[in-house]
Parts: sequence; structure tokens; C-alpha cells
Amino acid sequence: AQVKRIIRILKITVISFTLLVAFAAFESYKSLNEPESPEPEFLQPARTPEKKEWNFEPYLTSPEIYMSNMRVDKLEALSKALETNKTVVEINIVDSLFGIRGMRALCEALKSNRRTSRVNLRRDGIDDDDVKLLAEVL
Repeated sequence: AQVKRIIRILKITVISFTLLVAFAAFESYKSLNEPESPEPEFLQPARTPEKKEWNFEPYLTSPEIYMSNMRVDKLEALSKALETNKTVVEINIVDSLFGIRGMRALCEALKSNRRTSRVNLRRDGIDDDDVKLLAEVL
């Protein structure tokens, strides 16, 4: 039984070593085919992400909208578009993490857009304060 255990450990070790060598060979091959960078990445100046402008007007033509994976910047842009929109009756925003800042933006939009009467916020990570804020508006 002890010998079988040692053989099994050796097999696992050989397989692990083989995978490690194959990975190293692949990385080596990949680096040969990549163009050389003038400087290592950590020496290059930091890139600041560009702020993306979101346009939600095309989505606001039906009475019901469905959005997922909304973050604060997207929700703020959607809220700004909803302020003047008179078509949307129901908003479904699911699987998003936008926090209190996003909830405030949505509530501000709903204050000026009285046509929207149903808001579905499933799996959005909202807390009691967010719910109270939304309840005041609706």
C-alpha cells in the first residue's frame, strides 16, 4: 500500500512537471512572436482610462427597459436620459453594483419623470438606505 502511494505521488509529480515545462515552452514561444516593447510595462507612463460617454436614448423608446451589469457611471447617464423621457413606465436593472451614488442619481431622475412607476432592482446589492431613498421617490 505504501509503494502504491509513493508511485501515485511520483506520477502526480511527473504530470505537474510536464505541465510546467509545457507552459514555460508556450510562454517562451509567445514572447518570441510578440513585438518588443520599448520599455518594460512598469516603466511606461500610467494610462488613465478614458471616460466613456453613454447614450441611452435609443433604449428609451419602449415602455419597459431592461439593463444589467450597470455601474455608477452608466446609471448616472441613464438617469440623466430618464429625466426628460416620458415613454418609460418600467425599469429593470439587475445584477448591478451602483451603490448609494447610483441610487441617488436614479432617484433624482424618477423625481422629474413621474411616468415611470415600476422599478425592479434584483440582485443589485442595495441596502436599507437605498430602499428608503427609492421609497420616498416612488
